[in-house]
Amino acid sequence: LEFASPLSSEHCFEGIVAVARNSLRILVAEKLGQTFHKTSYPLKYTPRKFLLETSSKTFFIIESEYNALNTKSASERKKHIANELNEALIMDEAPDLVESYIHRFLNREIGTPKAGIGTWASLIRVFNPLKLETLDLYEFPQNEGLHCMTLGRFANRVVDHYLIVGASTGLILNPRVSNGGIFYTFVVQFFQDG
Repeated sequence: LEFASPLSSEHCFEGIVAVARNSLRILVAEKLGQTFHKTSYPLKYTPRKFLLETSSKTFFIIESEYNALNTKSASERKKHIANELNEALIMDEAPDLVESYIHRFLNREIGTPKAGIGTWASLIRVFNPLKLETLDLYEFPQNEGLHCMTLGRFANRVVDHYLIVGASTGLILNPRVSNGGIFYTFVVQFFQDG
């Protein structure tokens, strides 16, 4: 479809009129009031972009979060805070309470610590929507925000597929300032079962 617009007429109460190449099409959804089949899957960060590789039916999802710490940095920060709490509370002679609190804190009951301006946490998730499973996950270094991606091939390596991802380092949203940009290139291998 090249263009689509809502349509309402005497013969078609709720539909879509669309142009595809040199033809005009009218699309009508049956049972419009009913819910489509839907399934949700939890993601770690905000999904920014996704690509569907049609032959393997695999999604590549960019997840990126501003003012957030990646898994490694968040774990280090939580341990540091927990150690400080431990030192402060041991002086008050309540070791059982301290141990219980630290255990809950390290198990994400408190939530993720905020990282500050210009910090990003990002990852790429390779996802099979038919089985609802993550096939692969690559977490990027702290302060790299992912913004775009594409699947492609190089002229001298036609057999291989490549996922090319664009990232910024230390991007501040307002005013828009960045320390630089990076392109990552991943070799993508597809197997028979997805």
